[in-house]
Amino acid sequence: MNSPCDKLCHAVIMDYLMHSCYKETAKAFDSEYKKQSQFFITTPWPNTDAMEIDIPIDENGMLMNEQAWLILDARKDIYEAIERGDIPTAFDLIQRRFPGLLQHISNRNDVVNVDGLTENEKIWADRVVFKLKCQQFIETVRSSNEVEAIRYAQQNLWPMNEYYQDMITEVAPLIVYTNPEQSSQAYLLSQDCRRQLADEVNDIILAYCKMPKQTAMEMLQKQYQVVQQELQSTKKMYNKFCIRDKRII
Repeated sequence: MNSPCDKLCHAVIMDYLMHSCYKETAKAFDSEYKKQSQFFITTPWPNTDAMEIDIPIDENGMLMNEQAWLILDARKDIYEAIERGDIPTAFDLIQRRFPGLLQHISNRNDVVNVDGLTENEKIWADRVVFKLKCQQFIETVRSSNEVEAIRYAQQNLWPMNEYYQDMITEVAPLIVYTNPEQSSQAYLLSQDCRRQLADEVNDIILAYCKMPKQTAMEMLQKQYQVVQQELQSTKKMYNKFCIRDKRII
């Protein structure tokens, strides 16, 4: 349980749990790993040409630190607020804990001292933040408050029509339906849309904090799929040549 291989497996799992905001599960898993590690003797890990995985691990084989837990708590609170449709709370949490996402300027209220976003990341973040505003419009329509929805759109959506016409065109028709849940735009009211937006906001926060947007497990899965495709391609080529050789014989 304490070999380099075990530590790597532990780090991959912890990376996934932390990335996905499963705080309680991550802490329980980490605690159990530490307990089990006490009863095993470290054995040498053979040096191989295996693919290296870039996971931040300290000298004790640990992935996390106090700062990582603080970021996780903030991300988890924001994620859950979006999932339940409480967009004002999500904006308030972002403003208090990651103000640079809304201002492009880091200040002392940051949960972590970071360099901020690159220009491309700012464009991406701006789009996701506007999508969050569109979600607030959707939630207002959901609550059957048409007057407030129109007022919100006039103040926060229409002025940005030049830049985000595609998103505005998608959500605006909701206001004309007496029963939006039965309309062609009903998918915008689904829980899946909330969850997808929560994932996108989580991604821009990770980028803002200079943390990977993909987990090591996801990268391993993609690498596995590439290897499988290559093996299948090689197998097809081999079978093709075998058939050709048999015909020649």
